[in-house]
Amino acid sequence: MIAEEVNDNHPLRLLDEKTGLPNAEISLILARSGVGKSAALINFAIDTLLDGHQVLHFSAGMDSAKVHDYYQEIYTAFLKFNPEDRSHPWEELNNHLMVVSYRDSQRMINDLDEEIETIHRQARLSPSLVIVDGLDFDGNAEGQLRRLHNLAGKHKLRILSSMRIHRNADGSLDLEGPRQIAMKQTSHLYFMEPHGSRSHLEFQTPEGQTDLPVYFCHEHLVFRPA
Repeated sequence: MIAEEVNDNHPLRLLDEKTGLPNAEISLILARSGVGKSAALINFAIDTLLDGHQVLHFSAGMDSAKVHDYYQEIYTAFLKFNPEDRSHPWEELNNHLMVVSYRDSQRMINDLDEEIETIHRQARLSPSLVIVDGLDFDGNAEGQLRRLHNLAGKHKLRILSSMRIHRNADGSLDLEGPRQIAMKQTSHLYFMEPHGSRSHLEFQTPEGQTDLPVYFCHEHLVFRPA
């Protein structure tokens, strides 16, 4: 049984105090390519696994074996900063994780409802968190976010996803357009802004953004207290 004791200074505990991941809703991380979106999602997933809950991870563009390897790599980094987790070997956590991989992100989104129902019915998996990774903020983004929003409500699930955003013609990062579209479907929107060896995590609101008391460490691929 996974212990429920957690370190009060754990960065994701600090994040829970500020925002958290609400049930029956989608939470979304926006960032440009190469910032660490996939690893950031896995941080939340590992935290859920350590709490004794099941995680369902959908990935577009990364095969299942590579995703599992990535989880194990990041879990190893977790142990450096959270030694109390050493009593839970990776093999124990892996029993609570299911990964489903797709080559095409749109097909993945189209299949999500059926996949969730099939996994629940046949594998008896009742995930506490669903990760959806590998999405791009393109012409399909608004429809994809709407579908994720509806699925979170239908299945009463916490869904955490990320989307890659791009640069404008002048080289500036196009955040405002995706931000406005995303906020129609979620009240829990985050932006990862890189600064050297780390990325700051900003919580987006209609009035602007709020810096959160954590940062993402590029070297170790984990969140740390700011």
